[in-house]
Amino acid sequence: GIPILAMCQGVVAGLGYWFFGLESPIFLGILTAVSTIIPILGTMVVYLPAALFLLANGQSGSAIGLALYGIIIIGSIDNILRFTILKKLGDVHPLITVFGVLLGLNLFGMLGLIFGPLILSCVGVLLKVYSIEFGKSTPEIIQSTSLSDVDNRDQRPTIN
Repeated sequence: GIPILAMCQGVVAGLGYWFFGLESPIFLGILTAVSTIIPILGTMVVYLPAALFLLANGQSGSAIGLALYGIIIIGSIDNILRFTILKKLGDVHPLITVFGVLLGLNLFGMLGLIFGPLILSCVGVLLKVYSIEFGKSTPEIIQSTSLSDVDNRDQRPTIN
């Protein structure tokens, strides 16, 4: 899902760079797409320096507009699409994604972005399999006793 997310952010960012009058919006869009994998800062690494460049050139309206566009639109795409794509593609709950990324970064560094949610998903699947196999079924020893044979409420055992 990360390449799809990167492509979407790169296209939206490229359109913003073009709209606010930056040179080479396609190149900046590609840089933005690549920067989606950087934790915490992400796409801000590209659009904030671009906004500062516009501000330094005296285009304060475009600079403020690009900064707001980057924070509101480009940043929101990451927050919304990451969870939506992972839910659709891998049926991964959003909390697994959040905790997986946080734990993965602490344990594995940059590789934890990918392996953290994957490991948590695998643990969840293992818990489901264990629950189905051992947790919810009635053990065979109980099924073979005469007390479990009387399931209907109409058939009550009689005492002679």
